[in-house]
Amino acid sequence: MSGNDLPEAEAREILALEKFMSPDDLFWTPSPNQSAQMIFSTPIVDANGISIRGLMLELSYRDPPQFDDCKYGFTILSFPRKRAIQLEVIPTDHRGHNGGDEPDCYGPHLHLGKHVEEIRIGNLDCKHHESWFREFLKIANIGYGGRYRGPFDGRLI
Repeated sequence: MSGNDLPEAEAREILALEKFMSPDDLFWTPSPNQSAQMIFSTPIVDANGISIRGLMLELSYRDPPQFDDCKYGFTILSFPRKRAIQLEVIPTDHRGHNGGDEPDCYGPHLHLGKHVEEIRIGNLDCKHHESWFREFLKIANIGYGGRYRGPFDGRLI
């Protein structure tokens, strides 16, 4: 998605905004484009519950091809579909970002527009989807008072 990333300065401006997601919104659905993926998206709102123009929250979970694999994406998109902020969670021994203007990253990493950096939070790994979700909310400055619902809550596997 690198050609569709905001400049880092613009991403940091979005990061600084006070943002919220509705407490009733978190319901995952199968992706219409990828059968192995669950997605959730919703507009980002201000403290009054009014959509912040041009900002969308998108979460994704890909079913792992191998038992210990994972790929989660927690993303703020800016219209027209430019990545502003994204936390990607993959196993620490997997390359998750191929250099370009930034160094290669292995494992979980954070995109702030075009800037990319590895991120490690305690001993969190693929098994900790809710913890990664909560960490993303903190990093991205998003308030959420609702119940956590994972990608498979209510889904028959």
